[in-house]
Amino acid sequence: MQLKFFRLKAAVPLSLLLALGALVWILYLDVAVEHGIERLGSELVGAKVELGAARVSLARGEIVLRELAVTNPGRPLANLFEVDEIVADIAILPLLGKKLVVETVAVRGVRFDTDRETSGALEQSGESGLIARQV
Repeated sequence: MQLKFFRLKAAVPLSLLLALGALVWILYLDVAVEHGIERLGSELVGAKVELGAARVSLARGEIVLRELAVTNPGRPLANLFEVDEIVADIAILPLLGKKLVVETVAVRGVRFDTDRETSGALEQSGESGLIARQV
């Protein structure tokens, strides 16, 4: 008797593909979040946004961002603010319904108007960030 719903020749490649996708997700999620925050933040502010490290743990429902520095677009050698660490606890089940529920956020080590060692100006510095254009 053959099962028409389960084909072994298709199940093995599909399971290997899913395992490879899960491995890529686990290995590169933190890097993707880090680069996404830096790119989106730079577009919004109009100056460099730098993030030291990002750690996303969906199993624990935790997002940790370390060493966030947002450059002042008017003064590229100064930061608007720096943050040592941001920890956000999120609810896991609402993520399945495409909803983000942030339960708690802790921000540690906030400093304003700090000096930078290098310029935080973007190469296309003639254009201000989205927030500045909206204001």
